[in-house]
Amino acid sequence: MSEKRGAKLKLTDSARKRNKKKANTRLNKNKIYIGDQYDRWTELRTNLCLKTNVELAKMLLDNYKDVQGNETRVSSEGSSLKSV
Repeated sequence: MSEKRGAKLKLTDSARKRNKKKANTRLNKNKIYIGDQYDRWTELRTNLCLKTNVELAKMLLDNYKDVQGNETRVSSEGSSLKSV
């Protein structure tokens, strides 16, 4: 076993801040802020019996894509859709 022993390398304050900023940038890369709609989001996720936010996001995006495809087909047939 060749474990390194001794004092740990101490970083300067500026190096520590740079490392923290890089780590935060990686963590924040995939965050989406939904503001005051969080309660609605969690209620919908619960009502649909979904376990994760990723599952809900995928379901909503897939549903949106399907609806957009249906609107394109209907409008190309000469019908018009009414907004709800």
